[in-house]
Amino acid sequence: MDDVILRLIIGKLLDNQLLSVKFACATSLKTLALVLDRQRSITELSLGDIGSHSDLVEGFYIPPAFFRAAEMRLTTLEVFNVMKEAAPTLLSIIHQNSATLRRLKLGNPHHQVFPRFPAWAADADDLISSEVPHQNLDFTEINLPALEQLHIIHDTQFRSLAMILGKMIAGCERLTRIRLSGCTDSNKLVRRLFDAGARHIESLQICECDRRFVAINLTKQDGEPEFYLSSTNSEVPAGEVTCTSLRYNLPRMESVHTLQLTGYRHLNDDMAETYSFVDKKKIRRLWVGCQAPQRDPMECPTTAGLLRDSVLFASTMLSRHNWECLQELAIPNPSLLIVKLLYLKPLRVLRLLGWKPTHTDYQVWLSSQCKDVLAANEINVFLTTLSEPPVHRAPSVRLIVIDKRSCSNYCSRLTSPKPCYLAVSFDRVSVNNPLRGDRSTTLFPPHVKPVDLETALTISQLQGFSTYLLSNGPPSPERFWEDAYAFPKERY
Repeated sequence: MDDVILRLIIGKLLDNQLLSVKFACATSLKTLALVLDRQRSITELSLGDIGSHSDLVEGFYIPPAFFRAAEMRLTTLEVFNVMKEAAPTLLSIIHQNSATLRRLKLGNPHHQVFPRFPAWAADADDLISSEVPHQNLDFTEINLPALEQLHIIHDTQFRSLAMILGKMIAGCERLTRIRLSGCTDSNKLVRRLFDAGARHIESLQICECDRRFVAINLTKQDGEPEFYLSSTNSEVPAGEVTCTSLRYNLPRMESVHTLQLTGYRHLNDDMAETYSFVDKKKIRRLWVGCQAPQRDPMECPTTAGLLRDSVLFASTMLSRHNWECLQELAIPNPSLLIVKLLYLKPLRVLRLLGWKPTHTDYQVWLSSQCKDVLAANEINVFLTTLSEPPVHRAPSVRLIVIDKRSCSNYCSRLTSPKPCYLAVSFDRVSVNNPLRGDRSTTLFPPHVKPVDLETALTISQLQGFSTYLLSNGPPSPERFWEDAYAFPKERY
């Protein structure tokens, strides 16, 4: 349905009256043109889906001359899905506001299985030399000197647009946060941004959508093989799909301190080199997971090198020597290897991600789930072993978050999709030790108890760590790790 009523309302407003505009669902090109023409003081613009079927039927478009004449200073631009015919308009808006744009978010955060618009394919050259005059772009490069955050959700609409934008972006020296959600050649896009000047990335999050993807075709663009992906409701066997570029490793990024990776693997399939693109000693926040949700973390390329204790993985394994600044960690539940994680000195909050076994073991796994109080008791035993002599200080962990579907007997909450939260504290007790001539020995007995979400939020605030590991997602929270998050005030 065309948004006629919306245009009537906008027409009643004074010129340049609005500073922020947000359309929750969709925006036709007619409405967008009216907003851009009448409200040029806008700094934050969220458009929902761009384009409508009425635009197509009436052949409506926004001519390139419109953007040359307009004067806007957007700092934030958010878009869900884009109709192919509206792609030149979106790129023109980005180009028009290139000097001031600081935050750019493309894609639907709700990960729609069936977007409003059909998938489309195009290249930058298709828009620059289009046979349709009004779709011709009069620029080949978008210099974004102020861009700090880039968030692209690779729904089917954005496979082409993300690559087009990656080819056109230049001069993004201030880009410090990148989040790419999806399964469309993320390594290649990151490398393009790096080559375009993004040499100071501090936060890099590459994660999958809450959908299953299968490779239905292999195409070639610029002589380079790439996956063409489609969502499906069928089961995908472990190891059948990879979201890694067939030709690209991630570039070396020394400044990264926040890292989220799902399904990443080194070009040479070398687990020991998986994290060679960052300085592990600088990583403060780490979220790792497997692309296939049923895959054992000891077999997954992203996690196996962190958990295996061998000479081969000496440079990547989770140890105090390799990851000396790691304070926040999310990793698929490794069962008894939790002790190894709790031994990390700086670790403040630990998220144990759920993973489901194969169907043949599912009922056995399901029956092994226990209640929160048993989870607390078992974690308490682990912590006790780390709090006795010759230990001179208590572990730093203060909060443990456990997904409902962990492949071990730590947390059930089978009626709730939310994780459970275990608060951790330690006493300091001095006792006489007869074996040491009755000299005093210090012990740190732990206390572990289930808490609700509000208490967990309070702990995170008092302890000074982020709330990212506390919230749900599909499958991780669809936001930057550093952003504050307003949880609904609900109690279990």
